[in-house]
This record gives sequence, structure tokens and C-alpha cells, in this order.
Amino acid sequence: MSGTRLNNSRGLRNSFKKYACMVGLCIVSANTIASPFDDFLATVGVHEWKAIPNSNMDAVAPDPLPPGNAQPGGVMTKWSGGTYDFGRDRLLVWGGGHKGYAGNEIYAFDVNNMKWVRLTDPTPNSQLIDTSSAYADGNPSARHTYDGLAYIPPPYDMLYGRGGSWWSTTGNNGNNDTWLFSFTADSWSQGATYPSDQTLNELTDYDFVSGQVYSHGKRKLSTYNPANDSWTVVTTDDSGQKLGGNGVIDPVRRLFVRIGRDSKNVPTGRYARVWDIHNTPPVRQDLNSTGDNEIEDANAPGVVYDPVSDKIVAWDGFDTSGSVYVLDMDTRVWTKISPSGSVRPAVHTSKEYNGTFGRFQYVKSKNAFIAVSYTDENVYVYKLNDSAPMAKPAKPAKPTVVLK
Repeated sequence: MSGTRLNNSRGLRNSFKKYACMVGLCIVSANTIASPFDDFLATVGVHEWKAIPNSNMDAVAPDPLPPGNAQPGGVMTKWSGGTYDFGRDRLLVWGGGHKGYAGNEIYAFDVNNMKWVRLTDPTPNSQLIDTSSAYADGNPSARHTYDGLAYIPPPYDMLYGRGGSWWSTTGNNGNNDTWLFSFTADSWSQGATYPSDQTLNELTDYDFVSGQVYSHGKRKLSTYNPANDSWTVVTTDDSGQKLGGNGVIDPVRRLFVRIGRDSKNVPTGRYARVWDIHNTPPVRQDLNSTGDNEIEDANAPGVVYDPVSDKIVAWDGFDTSGSVYVLDMDTRVWTKISPSGSVRPAVHTSKEYNGTFGRFQYVKSKNAFIAVSYTDENVYVYKLNDSAPMAKPAKPAKPTVVLK
């Protein structure tokens, strides 16, 4: 995409479609072999939630379990999130920490096969270290990951992860370490030091246009470039980021959007802001939305950009109504969509819950959404519309060679 700003929604959307094809995702009606998920999705109606049977993460937890008072549920409930590996169509989850769970293993929900997979084993209990960013085996300690996870696609093929409140501190410890898990090497490594003030959480999203991770920590908006393992602080203002909230990039309008209130302990701590990352330095503004904008008061809701509808879509995992909120970034108007059917994602008032963060994701290749709140509950699927999905373009046929 060029740096030229387009002034109408149709032009913006067409521009993104062209860009999406450049990175291997095009809006097409592809004739491919149906996966179990495709068959399942065909049974889901528009605006309907449906639970994938037998899809709880506990089924693939390690045995014996690492210690903690929320084992292994703390992987999700202890202020931890997820991100999406769009190349393999899988939700990646990494979390835990504090006194909740010491396990630092990575999980993936394989969308096409509708199954959880534990990608790594946890650090052995004999090598756990309290109050440290790393365990004795050199791997990162379990931690609250908040909205601090991002998937960096090939040629890097990495999980970016940060976070605070390591196992098993009584306080809230965080530092400026950047942790990277290579799916090619099947191992963790430390990247360049995070340049913002030490923080427990951050707002994070991968930007397909620049090929960098955008991260807002306690004070500043910064970018991580995997090409040279470097950080750059890109804002000059101090916006006072607090706990909670979720960040997402609108790649068409070049906006970094923050939705969600500070923390569950602040009843009216709404922060709804945007940074214009088209500018240097990015300009911060209040979102100033109208309509059904109560989602902005939710505690760390799931927030994603949907390129098919060209909207920001949000869901609060502790909302028993199961409503989904759609934000038009041109008009800044929120629309609340009540679910059809009788199914709602599970909400347990008797269980700890501290936000959805990145465990609500848009599946481009299916034009569907997936969400999960607890390790002992199923993954849920939601359909916003019946439009064609974004799928990988078909591999061109081998050319016919005619010898003369």
C-alpha cells in the first residue's frame, strides 16, 4: 500500500483487498477440501454462537501439572491472552504466572481439526525460579501476558511474548525483556530490550503493512522490527497506560486502536483511544465514539479487525448476553448485535475471570470468529455474516511446456 490516504470507505476497503493478496490472503470463494471446522461452521447461523464439542484445553495439559492455585486454568484466567497464527489457522495461548500457575508451556487450538495441541512442555518443577523473568533452563517464566502476545509471520514464524507478574511473586514484577519463540527452531530466545518504561502489560498487535509489532506499554507507543531485532519509540507523548484494555490495528486507515477500561477494580475507567500511525510521530486522540459504546467499559474485551466487513469487532467474555459489538471507524459509531439462537459463551460467576485480551480472534480463511474464556470450557464459534472468507489463493497450475 502507498502512503496516500484514501477518503472513502470503498476505496479504503479495495486498497486493503489488494494489500491482503500481497501477503497471501485474498477474498475468494475457494474450492478446497472441507475440514471438520468447515462442516461445523456450515451449521452456524448468522449472529449465532456455537460451542465446539469436546474442545477444552485441560485435555492436553501436562501430567503432572506444574504448581499453582489455578492449575492449569491460570493459563487463561490469570490476566492472560492469545494471538492468531493465520498461516496454520490456530489460536496460540500462553499465560499463567503469579501464584496462579507456574507452567510456561504454549498451547494452540487447531481450528481446522477443532482440537487443542500442547506445543511445548513446561519447565520441570526442579528448575522453577521464583521472582525471575527466566527459569533455570533458560526459558521464560510463566507470567500474566495480558494483550502482550503477537504472531510474527514467515520468514520469522515467531510468537512474540511479554508480560509481568512472574511465577510466583506476591508482588507485581515486570521488566523490559522481549521473549520470542521460534516455531522453526522450536525454542525460546530473548530479543532486544523493550524501550518503554517497565510495565506489567501492554497493548500489542502485528502490523501487516509495516511488518512490525506495535506495542503500547506504560508510557509510549513503540515498534518491534523482527528483521533486525530492534525497537523504536514512535510517540513523544505520555499517555499513562494502565492495566486492562486491548489494542488492534486498523490496517486500512492506519490506526492503532485501544478499547477497554483500566482494570476490573476501576468501575468507570474507560479508555478508548486511537493513534494515527500513518503520521510520524503518531498522533493520539480520544476515540469519541457514539452508539452502543458500553463495550469500551468492559474489562479487557477481545478486539479484532475484520477485513471482510471493514469493521472493528469486540466481545466481552464476561457478558452473559453474548452480544458482539461492531465499530465503524469512519463514523465512530458502535452497533450492538444480540446473538440469534439460544447458545451463549460460558460465563461462570464462581470462577476467576480477568479479561479476554487476545482469546477472541477473527479467522480470515473462514470468515468466522473464535473465542475461549476458560481452560475447562469449550471453544466457541461466532458468525457475523455469510460473506466469502479470506483464504489463501490457490497455487497456480504447473505451466504446460511445449517443445519445439
